[in-house]
Parts: sequence; C-alpha cells; structure tokens
Amino acid sequence: MRKTPNALVLCLIGLLLAACSDDPVAPEPEPGIRLSLSSETLGPDETGSLSVAIKDVSGKVFALSLRIGYDPAVVEVEENDGYAPGGFLGSDALGIFQVDDGVIYLSLTDINDNGKALRSGSVGTITIRGLAPGVCHFMIDPENVRFIDATGTEVFVEGLELGEAMVTVE
Repeated sequence: MRKTPNALVLCLIGLLLAACSDDPVAPEPEPGIRLSLSSETLGPDETGSLSVAIKDVSGKVFALSLRIGYDPAVVEVEENDGYAPGGFLGSDALGIFQVDDGVIYLSLTDINDNGKALRSGSVGTITIRGLAPGVCHFMIDPENVRFIDATGTEVFVEGLELGEAMVTVE
C-alpha cells in the first residue's frame, strides 16, 4: 500500500516541474500591415520611398484594398510611375494605385488565384517627395482595409496590427 502514495507524489511533482518549465512557447504570429520609409528625413524636392508590407495574414486572400493618409502640404506622393508592386499576391497581381488629396488608394488582385492560406510579403513601394518643412505621418485607415477571398467575400483578419511611419522634411 505504501508504494501507491509515493507514486502519486512523484507524479504530482513531475507535473509541477513540467508546468514550471521555462521552455519558451512560440507565440502565435501577429498579422499586420507594416509601413517603412527609406529615410526618416527628406529635404525639399528630395525623393524617398514608403514600403508597404503584409505579415502573417491567414485565410485564402485573393485581393487587398487599403487607404493610407498623409499630409499633402509636407510630402508629395508621385502618382505617375510612383508605385512599384511587390510580390504579396504574386508576380501577376493586378494593382490599382491612386492619390487624391492626402489619401493613397491601393488595391491588388491575384489574377491567378494562387490560394495561399498564409501570406506575408511586400505590397509595394511608393515614391514620395519632400515639399515643405514639416512632419508627415503616414497612417493606414483602419476603416478601409479589406482582404477578399476568391468568391468576393471579405476575409476577417483577427488582431490585425496597422503600422504607421513618419517623415520629417527639413
């Protein structure tokens, strides 16, 4: 009879030690849209670039639409040849890039429907030019971010983090 309680105590100690182990548990990937600048400082009439990247978006994403706000009195976004697409939706993705009164409209569609379930990658690079001294914040409008599947249904991305970037024109 004495062996049973000792075995039970040893099992409990083993469970406690396993629970207290400091082995790191890999965190779940946090999906997000990141903005980054080639330079945080520009001079008037000096060009730089704003990169847009997606990280760990799950779901079969077929299309993406977003808006990025900025201060057009400080920075000009070059609309003609000012956008170089990245590979987020594949090399054959169809992109629409427009600029209007401080808002960048960017949409991409995967015309080959590669159907990847987890996507990360570059949406593209946008050319910017310093206009007048000041600070310009580039911010993604959370109300206008859409991920769409091949059937046209919006894909909800839980915990989506939206990045921002800031450039100073001196």
